[in-house]
This record gives sequence, structure tokens and C-alpha cells, in this order.
Amino acid sequence: MQKTIFKKLGKRILEKTWRPFLSWYLSKERNYKYKNLNLTISPGVFHPGLFFSTKILIEFLEKIPLNGKKVLELGAGSGLISLEITKKGADVIASDISSKAVNNIKENAFKNNIRLNVVQSDLFNSLDNVKFDVVVVNPPYYPHNPSIESEYAWYCGKNFEYFIRFFSELKSYIHKDSEVYMILSEDCDISAIKRIAEDQNMQMMEVYIKKRLWELNYVFKISASSLF
Repeated sequence: MQKTIFKKLGKRILEKTWRPFLSWYLSKERNYKYKNLNLTISPGVFHPGLFFSTKILIEFLEKIPLNGKKVLELGAGSGLISLEITKKGADVIASDISSKAVNNIKENAFKNNIRLNVVQSDLFNSLDNVKFDVVVVNPPYYPHNPSIESEYAWYCGKNFEYFIRFFSELKSYIHKDSEVYMILSEDCDISAIKRIAEDQNMQMMEVYIKKRLWELNYVFKISASSLF
């Protein structure tokens, strides 16, 4: 109990000092290097180097055979995950609702001489009716309605509308052998998200857990075997 109180207090103090710096830093274009990839991160685009989730998801995906697989990354942001798994032989579509993110992904693909199919899409809206072997998503999960484009990377709607749509529409884009992976932080309401999945006959199974500093991140495998 006491440990939990100190953890919450530490997070509050960190947020008060971190957020002003974060707002300033993200207001300008930044360069970011990950392994052999050199990226430009545009203002308003989720920065993979300042948060844990992107690198943890890449770390997990390194264990998954992706060569020759047709992969969809929803909410690709800067494109880091899509670029990294394309290098491993996957046939990837990187999508994002944000026009800034889409342009940023294209810029980073060109910069690293990687051919990547990039689509601006609100979840599955602008995607062809195709079944993917693998779907990867690092979703927004704070229950608030986004009011500007950059907030779509953070807010899932006051009533978790993002997840309601995601689980409802997902079944049309996967087949019986598809693998779907989603990363979530302990900071979000995982129980609420699981209930939404269950309402759509989907199951979320924890397959990877990683702690970085103060935060636990979970990778879930989402299955809908009962639908096939």
C-alpha cells in the first residue's frame, strides 16, 4: 500500500516537471535514431524515443516470424515500427488518421530508402477489403474526446469509442490464422478495454510484459477464433 502511494506521488511530481519540457521539445522537428534507422519526427507526431511503448512493441515483434507476412500497423505515427518490420521481410501497410503522421512516415521511408505502403485512414475506413496475417497497434487509450489532430494519438474518446470501433471492425480484416497484437500501459483502464473486446467476441491474452522505470507495459494477443 505504502509503495503504491509513493509510486503515484512520484508519477505526479515527474509529470509536473516532464510535461512542460515535453511540450517544448515536441513543438519542433526533431531527429531520432533507432538502430540503423534515421528518423525525422514532425511536431504533432508521436515521438517513439520519448515513450516506452514503441520500443517495447518492437522488442516483442522481434520474436515473431514476419518474413513474407502481410502486416497492418494501425496508428503508425512516425513509422518506426512499420519500417523496422519491413526490414525483416514483412509486407507492411502503415496507416494513421493524422495527415501529419502520414507525411512523416513517407518522409522517413524515403529517408531510409525503404518502400512502404502508407495510407491515411481512420482505423479501417480507407483500407481495402483485405485479410491481414498480422495486425499491430499501439492505440490511444485515455478516455477523452480529441479536439485537434495530434490528440488522436492519445485520446480514444470519452466512452472508449476507438476500442468499440476497433474490435467491431477488426473481424473483417483478419482470417482464422491471423495474429493481432496490442500494447497497453498500466496507466489505462485495461479492464474496460477487455470488456469491450468481450462484447465483440474477442479475447485479449497477455503475452508479454515489460517494466521501464515506473511503468508496466503489456502486449496482448487478440483472438477471435469463435468467429471462424
